Amino acid sequence: MTRDQEHAVAQLVAVLAEENAALAALDYRRVGDFVDRKRAALDALNAASAPSEQALADQDPVRRALAVRLKQLVEENRELLRRAIKVQNRIMGVVATAARQAQAPVGYGARGSRPRLSVASAVALIVRA
Repeated sequence: MTRDQEHAVAQLVAVLAEENAALAALDYRRVGDFVDRKRAALDALNAASAPSEQALADQDPVRRALAVRLKQLVEENRELLRRAIKVQNRIMGVVATAARQAQAPVGYGARGSRPRLSVASAVALIVRA
């Protein structure tokens, strides 16, 4: 691993660690701040032409540990992003359901009573800012 590659990997490790911490804390506002930094780190790594796994295995222990840490962070990042997308989809589902209910026509049923909604009218939405 060249010095440029080592620097690029270290940069990407730092960005992914910060982004993963924000994702784990459900701080989605901060997550967007990492897009440009992560892209720059990935571009730097690509420009440094990352070595093959065999080349990594032949490197000294410090560089090998850095490569292992990068792999762990990438896997963690993938899982945390998958969870974040799932949470955002649930939130959008709650908002869409609430919006549909708010637009439901007010009327009365056959017995003179208001029709029951299939989902409770009160909806709580928790948003961390």
